[in-house]
Amino acid sequence: MELEDTIKNLDREIGKKRHQETSERQDVMIGLLAKMGETLDDLAPSIEESSLRTNEAISALSEDVKNIKIETPTVNVNVPDVNVPEIKLPTINVPKIETPIIPEIKIPEIKIPKITVPKPEVTVNVPEIKIPKIEVPKIEMPDRMNVDIANVNQDNPLPVILTDKDGKFYKAIIEAVGGGSGNIGGLIGAQGKWYGENGLQIWKESDGMPRIVSQTYYEQIAEGNISEHTAWSKIGYNASVGITEEDLWPVGGSYAPPTAQMRMEVVSSNANDDSVGIGVQKVKIWYLDNTFTEKTEVIELDGVTPVPTVATDIYRVNHFRAYQCGTGGKAAGDIDIRHLTDTPIYGRIATGYTRARTCFYTVPKGKALYIFNVLCSSGGTAKPTRFTTRATYDNRDGVIKDFFLPYNEMIITDSALDMPLEIPTKFTEGVDLKVSAVAGQDGTLCSVSLRGWLETN
Repeated sequence: MELEDTIKNLDREIGKKRHQETSERQDVMIGLLAKMGETLDDLAPSIEESSLRTNEAISALSEDVKNIKIETPTVNVNVPDVNVPEIKLPTINVPKIETPIIPEIKIPEIKIPKITVPKPEVTVNVPEIKIPKIEVPKIEMPDRMNVDIANVNQDNPLPVILTDKDGKFYKAIIEAVGGGSGNIGGLIGAQGKWYGENGLQIWKESDGMPRIVSQTYYEQIAEGNISEHTAWSKIGYNASVGITEEDLWPVGGSYAPPTAQMRMEVVSSNANDDSVGIGVQKVKIWYLDNTFTEKTEVIELDGVTPVPTVATDIYRVNHFRAYQCGTGGKAAGDIDIRHLTDTPIYGRIATGYTRARTCFYTVPKGKALYIFNVLCSSGGTAKPTRFTTRATYDNRDGVIKDFFLPYNEMIITDSALDMPLEIPTKFTEGVDLKVSAVAGQDGTLCSVSLRGWLETN
């Protein structure tokens, strides 16, 4: 225990000694640093003055360096002479070339033998040709074909008619203008006009001169030159044909004609369609009674107030048109001819138009209808549309039916088709006919036009 205490005491003494020594060293160091600071403070003016003098010495030295001149010494170089020895080329002897002498070539003369061609001699014996004597028959002009030629000149040529010796037209002319029958009886009409077979006019007076007529049968009908023949047409329109078949008329859907003769009424959807309005003031209807006798009536409109017809025997409405218009010149609204109970409708003049575009027709009594052209068109949906003409007539048996039979079918897509009928289709009195259409998409615009003539039986 004593030893341990002794060691501990010794350690304490050693620690105190070391601490004392460390403190003394620190004091000495602090003292030295203080002395060095004082010394540096004393030396600062001397250092600054020394630096100033050094800068002045460097400036003076720079001026001296500028005044130093460096002269380049002259260097003489002696180059010794170089002797190049002469080069001698050896002599080359080229031997002489002698051209051999070409001997003269003599071409012997070539003699062409003379060829003599004998002249051919041909003898042709032509027998004598005897032309028989042709006797030209004497042509006598009928008295009615005499023409005064006193004033014939270039501007007023002589009309010539070719006939045979009996005064009849040559067959070629008869076939060209008379139908090829070879019979043109009754050449001169009551007014001095020339006519062909069945009253077809083949000559026509113009400016006091007979002129040849070159027209089709249809053109002659249109001009009224064929008696008992009247030009005929029918149009139809439907603004929204769809996937269900409809008839071609402005109301749409299927057209249903009356089943018995009746009285009807006419009314507009616009008040301006009246007797003093700017729209349609009067309308005219062409109708048939139940004997298919054709009759007409003019009706004065009263705007949106229905006006009944005078006729009580209306069985078919064949035509329905504006008869008198105000300053607007067209229908201000939809004008309908309909049943007295407001429905069904039998015809419509659509807004902005002056005739009903209903493609439904019944052949009148004592008439035959011939259709020679069908024109149909569709558009608006780029889908195919099928048009069908129908009639209550069986042309095989020649009898009227109580249902419709198809006659022509046409399929078009956003286009028009004009179909002439080389053999016109004939329908007899009392036959109903119409045109229907069905399209690949609803909203297809469809129209149709029929052309032909009515002929009195």
